[in-house]
Amino acid sequence: MKLEKINVWLGLLGQLAVFGGLVALVIEIRSNTQSIRAQELASISDRLSARQLALMGPDIRGVYTKALFSPNDLTLEEMLGVSIFLNYRLGTAFDAFTSAQNGTLTQSDWETSLRDTLYYLGTEFGRNWWELEKSEFADYPGGEEFVESIDKTLNDGSGLPDDKFYAELCEKLGMSNCPPK
Repeated sequence: MKLEKINVWLGLLGQLAVFGGLVALVIEIRSNTQSIRAQELASISDRLSARQLALMGPDIRGVYTKALFSPNDLTLEEMLGVSIFLNYRLGTAFDAFTSAQNGTLTQSDWETSLRDTLYYLGTEFGRNWWELEKSEFADYPGGEEFVESIDKTLNDGSGLPDDKFYAELCEKLGMSNCPPK
């Protein structure tokens, strides 16, 4: 009888130990997932920074400003520079999209990146560029859904693209040479 009670208690202790081990495993997996997510966000940010730095030159601010407010005045060389910038920016957004699809980023992370694209594509130059380039992005695995998300964001009109943002900022600061809104 005593041996049976001891066996019951040992079995119960064994089950509690297994349960405790499973709880510890779940906690560790959650911690690792959060770490992977943080690494993925940092990696995407690093890639964007590297891409932007590769395009920075002494005239890039002037070229981008011209693309915002006077896109018809761009030279072919300037248009190419802005196009490369937009291509890299959309590449970074696509990275965030695919990372959200495979679970290393959250849907909220992707939606933030998606909203940010409006600043680049919501301008006259950006919209025209996107219309010509989006078929290239659609050809990638998962690209059609990515393109649909970008198009929906552009068409719902939320947020301010760069041209409107800087025009309003210029006006709020009381600057005299503000571009039209």
